[in-house]
Amino acid sequence: MIRCDACGRKMQAAIRDAIYYRCRASTLTPGSPDRFAVPHRAELAIGVVVAGAAATIDIRSAIGFASFGVLVYSAIANISAAALTAAEGRPIRAIPAVGLTGCLVLAFTLPGPSVLAGAAVVAVGPLIYTARRRPTDSDIT
Repeated sequence: MIRCDACGRKMQAAIRDAIYYRCRASTLTPGSPDRFAVPHRAELAIGVVVAGAAATIDIRSAIGFASFGVLVYSAIANISAAALTAAEGRPIRAIPAVGLTGCLVLAFTLPGPSVLAGAAVVAVGPLIYTARRRPTDSDIT
């Protein structure tokens, strides 16, 4: 985790691959109470997406789609927890295994269209990552 210098929010960074997640917050003055609020652009973007979804699709489908995304995120977190070493505070091996199993079972018991839409959106992430990734010296053989 890294902390944004502008607003103090915590962000994840994959230093190994030179990927840094930049905070999109507007410039804030030091000590500003807005430092701990949601960035205005993010708030507006989420509002537009939610309003568009509410106006165009069935809310039950949106809930199923969002549930699939949350369950996939939780499954990845359980896989990450299983990969920890004992020195890093790994939980008992059964805990991430049960968590991963529960996430997968719940994710695939959602309505089919929600699973397909969620899987399509999840698949777009690695495609964008691959398209935007800059080759490094280790990639050249």
